[in-house]
Amino acid sequence: MSEHTDYPHYSMIIEWSNEDQLYIVTVPELPGCRTHGVTYEDAARQGRDALESWVDVAREDGDSLPPPQDFAERARMEALVIGIMDDELVQVQA
Repeated sequence: MSEHTDYPHYSMIIEWSNEDQLYIVTVPELPGCRTHGVTYEDAARQGRDALESWVDVAREDGDSLPPPQDFAERARMEALVIGIMDDELVQVQA
């Protein structure tokens, strides 16, 4: 694939799309890094290829790479956002 064999451990979200009848892959840490596959396995391979291509281009352009998100950190942030949304909902209902 590329001359670099070391890639950060980015997340891939693989979701089924009823509309497209495909698995859609998104790498949330990398803006615009999306692809798809007919099967789950194909989507995972395509996702890895898209991730590596995105990183390769960023490296070639001398751009810094976004840090990978840690699952526990993401869960804490989601809980915080949900808590804030709940607080705002309570304020709106009051």
